[in-house]
Order: sequence, then structure tokens, then C-alpha cells
Amino acid sequence: IPRDTGILDDLAGLVARNNSITTQLASGHALPLVDGAALALPDLLFDDCHFKPAGEVKLAQLMAEAINPLLH
Repeated sequence: IPRDTGILDDLAGLVARNNSITTQLASGHALPLVDGAALALPDLLFDDCHFKPAGEVKLAQLMAEAINPLLH
């Protein structure tokens, strides 16, 4: 799908709304939340949201750190 810069603001609003809902749910149910946005670096992403292999490894590490306390 070609990138359409004309809809980026609308997409950003939807992402912010989704993130807010996800944060509320995680907080309300005492669930760990991993924020992949912290990994939004050019060397870790193919584009705006798809991780390269190195980004997938970093995301997996963040997820492991978040759930590890639940496993012990």
C-alpha cells in the first residue's frame, strides 16, 4: 500500500486512542504492558511499524523482561 502522508495525522490519532485503551486495560487488570514505540528507531524498523530482525529481537527482550516476574 503506498504511503499517504495526507492521512498520517488521522492515523496518529487512532494510534493514540488505541494506546490509551490498551494502557487502561493493562492497568485495570494489573497486566504488564510493553511499549514497542520505544524501539521506533530507523535501524530497527523497515518502515513506520514493521520490525527488522534486530527490532524483533529487541521487542522480544522487552516482552521477556515484562513477563519474567510473573513466571517466578
